[in-house]
Amino acid sequence: MTTTRDLSHHQEAADLRRRARRALGGQDPEHDWPISNSDEVATAHACLATATQLGDVSDRLVAIDVDLSRIADAAETQARRANPEPDYTEAELLTVRGEISRTDQKASILLASVAIVAGPVAERGDDLLRQPWPIAVLGLLAALLAATSTWLLLDVVLPRLVGRTNANFLHYATCSPQDMAAALGPDADRRGELAALSAIAKAKFQCLARSGLLLKASALLFTATAGLSLSF
Repeated sequence: MTTTRDLSHHQEAADLRRRARRALGGQDPEHDWPISNSDEVATAHACLATATQLGDVSDRLVAIDVDLSRIADAAETQARRANPEPDYTEAELLTVRGEISRTDQKASILLASVAIVAGPVAERGDDLLRQPWPIAVLGLLAALLAATSTWLLLDVVLPRLVGRTNANFLHYATCSPQDMAAALGPDADRRGELAALSAIAKAKFQCLARSGLLLKASALLFTATAGLSLSF
């Protein structure tokens, strides 16, 4: 669509070309008297006409670029609405729940192993106390590390009774029907649940890792105790 501004550009360029033709004919562009430097005047007016026409083309290209940018933005917005970003919250929830379950299983296995070893060690507790004091101290320190490790393992397997979020059943036990619908509906705070479960998983992993290190240290101390007792 041709605008008033487009017409003014065309009219200005046409007027400059008309003046250039008058100058080529040996006449002053504004008056009828003859001029001697007709080529110079005609060239100047022709250059001005070309510059005006090029300015009009440049303005048109800028306007087209703006329109294309708007069209691209609108198309991108429509594409985002049609294909929203994938939400991996549910997949991560399953992953975290699986990690919590595996951590509990590992802690249960370690607890069972500690219980198997603790029986024979406890039966020989009196013999350990009758040993020379370096051996007795090493043995008691090993037993203390094992007991601390067992405590941490219990922290892993014991339930985390946190009901402030929808991370476990305690939250649902306090929900009204409206709260229950909100907690289980499409607008439920799944990311809050993921954050709560991740915090539980992190605490369990930390306890399990510390317990494992203590059990290793306890085993080394028990080995050293046994070695020293044989040497005396």
